[in-house]
Amino acid sequence: MKKIILILTVIFVIFPLFGESDPREIMALVNARDTGDSAVSDMEMVLVDQQERQRSRSIKSYMLDDGEVSRTVMFFTAPGDVRGTGFLTWDYEEESKDDEQWLYLPALRKTNRIAGSDKSQSFMGSDFNYSDMNAADLNEFNYTLIQEGKVDGQDVWVIMAVPVSRDIARETGYEKSALFIRKDNYMIVRAKKWTLRSGEEKFMQVKEMRIIDGIWIPTRMEMTTRRNGSFYHQTLLNRSNIRINIPMDENMFTVSGLERGIQ
Repeated sequence: MKKIILILTVIFVIFPLFGESDPREIMALVNARDTGDSAVSDMEMVLVDQQERQRSRSIKSYMLDDGEVSRTVMFFTAPGDVRGTGFLTWDYEEESKDDEQWLYLPALRKTNRIAGSDKSQSFMGSDFNYSDMNAADLNEFNYTLIQEGKVDGQDVWVIMAVPVSRDIARETGYEKSALFIRKDNYMIVRAKKWTLRSGEEKFMQVKEMRIIDGIWIPTRMEMTTRRNGSFYHQTLLNRSNIRINIPMDENMFTVSGLERGIQ
């Protein structure tokens, strides 16, 4: 569990003005949000094209967080053309360490490490790219609080995140992002992202969330890509059978574990 959230929450309660208008402090609270020590869930990824044709993919997802690194491994279980594909990510708490990602392709019996230059590419044909699969490094963005408002009746901050350099923009794939953050749980519930592709924008929205064992969990979300103002593609993510803080085998979260797949 990200225990830093406990310290930050206490500070936030005792000094209610601390960080309240500081966008970087707000983003630090977003990154420190409690997601549990471990989790397992089933996921459905639905890809929707311009003709509204849908393709569905089933995923088994596992997470383990020891306070220094949050590790996630995802195994695609259906349909047949992606069955056995695995994705492993290590998200380091220490900002000086670069997060790591690997993709296992069973047809090639090969694991590819995702290079920084490839993180702007689509994740498994979805509207999410590889950089979306990790928490943002606070040092890589300049943050501005542009307004406050409401989303679905809940108070939010709206923060603009702009990469500090062109290299970071190329790595993430985004020129800038407007992030809508709920004040009660520090969850990003909506985002508008301007990509490096001229005229292309992405819109993320959390459609449903639940409290499981005291932890806020997004259970339905979508990412929609629009090009020149028109619908281009959409990805729907549905999460179910969620279990939090259960025993987990650390060996699952290694490259060899990724290649073994679900046992």
